[in-house]
Amino acid sequence: MKINKLLFKAGFVLSLLFAFAFSVSAANNVENIRIDVTLNKDGSALIEQEWRGTFFEGTECYYEFICDEFLEIEDFKVSMGNREYKTLGSWDVTASFSEKAYKCGLNYIGRDTYEVCWGISDYGGNTYKLSYTVKNMLLGYDDSDGFNFRFINPGMNTGPTDARITFRMADGTPITDENCNIWGFGYDGDIVFYNGFVEGNTLYPLSYSNHMTIMMQFEKGLFDPTSFISEDFETEVKEPAFDGSYYDDYEEGFDIFAVITVLMIVLVFGCVAVGLTWAIVQKVKKNKIEKNAQYVRDVPKEDINVAYSLLNALHDCEEGDIISARILRLIAKGIITPVDSEDKGFLSGKKVSFRINTVDENEIEHWDKKIYAILKASAGGDGILEPLEMKLYCRDHPSILRAFLSRCKLSGEERLDELKCSKKGRYNAVTYLSEEGIKMLSDLYGLKKYLKEFSLIDERTVNDTYIWQEYLIYATLFGIADEVADQLVKVYPQLEPQVTVYRRDIYFARTCRHYMYSNMMKTEHASRTSASYGSGGRVSIGGGGGFRGGGFGGGTR
Repeated sequence: MKINKLLFKAGFVLSLLFAFAFSVSAANNVENIRIDVTLNKDGSALIEQEWRGTFFEGTECYYEFICDEFLEIEDFKVSMGNREYKTLGSWDVTASFSEKAYKCGLNYIGRDTYEVCWGISDYGGNTYKLSYTVKNMLLGYDDSDGFNFRFINPGMNTGPTDARITFRMADGTPITDENCNIWGFGYDGDIVFYNGFVEGNTLYPLSYSNHMTIMMQFEKGLFDPTSFISEDFETEVKEPAFDGSYYDDYEEGFDIFAVITVLMIVLVFGCVAVGLTWAIVQKVKKNKIEKNAQYVRDVPKEDINVAYSLLNALHDCEEGDIISARILRLIAKGIITPVDSEDKGFLSGKKVSFRINTVDENEIEHWDKKIYAILKASAGGDGILEPLEMKLYCRDHPSILRAFLSRCKLSGEERLDELKCSKKGRYNAVTYLSEEGIKMLSDLYGLKKYLKEFSLIDERTVNDTYIWQEYLIYATLFGIADEVADQLVKVYPQLEPQVTVYRRDIYFARTCRHYMYSNMMKTEHASRTSASYGSGGRVSIGGGGGFRGGGFGGGTR
């Protein structure tokens, strides 16, 4: 049984790799899908979706939906902007673009399988809003009530797509870990309890092979389902869904890892020498580049995400350092303001708090806006972000900060690819870097050397507040911000009052990063140990079998 599961997982991984290699960029892209599910007492559910994307070809959007003996779709509606679509009694896939415009309907393709369809209607950037009721989505079982339902299919041709799904009770009853267990399958992200409802978010965009399948198990008494199955939820729903998932591995006491452990013991002694040799060679090459780097006085023209991605891949900066660098930039631009409520000096045990200033968010650069949105959401109604608020927000919404970190790195890697900085599309070893990549790394080391040795350099012409603010942002990424502040006051003693402000800003940014990052990590760690028992957390890419609704395929055509 265990070996079969290992083979299943190996096959699953290979299928993902094949699908990735086989897929091509679609002209149409659904950037975001937002799904709100309202659960009714009788087991039916109102499902409201929002698809936002860009569309340049084809005539319609669609996705497959399989109805079993219980499921039934009612009141299907679509709108775009302020215009309501006309719902047709039957859908003609072969109709023209104009014939499908501002119309929607269900296309029956046999064996209780439908395609939910609607016309693209206009080319360009569109946002479609869908709503329909699914009867008997939640069923009654002997031991509990619940469902395992596929909300987004694999095989969608309009990815990559970010997705979020929320669940709430129609009568306002809070959904909590005391009355409900939750699991997710098919996507890299999480599913969590939050303020009386359940929320699932993708950490990485959905690709062709991903899907979004959610399983929820409720205690008896919350629902009065119309339809009932005389079986236990555990055996009828949960066991098929867990098969092939990491939840199953955990519930079985990690027995499956015994096989892996044996293999690792056999292989480890053979691999360790190779691994150590490789690491030493890479370290020597990297040290040589850093030692030979010439002074660089200009900060990079590229966004700081590029430097972060390269340095993080080479273990020259920590994952969370981009948080403090971005926060320091917000402080420098006056978007947020450190607040010392006790007025005892920034190293005297004061609260690390920020005033979230009201600004025109359209004027904030894209990535600064991302971290600003997180800080703003964390703060209370008074507009002051307190330490406890930082902790609670990142504890309750780890996926949001995790997504920010991941996308910062991904955007940096994409730009590195555009600049042809790698020979193999990888950046975690000097060996993989192209000439352009080595030049970029050398320039970063050159800037770091310039900042560390500023007081020793004969030619010094930098005495500009803005430039030093940019220097300190990169110094924060390099982990040498305090040293750079020392260098600055040594060369320009008249700037000591300004340097004191710099030190405060550095301290605040670094401390804020600690509050946010450490609490995200704590929640992620706790999630990994509790997810199998339905307490929420990270979801399983594999598993999710025995789902209802959904199917395979969709997007545009």
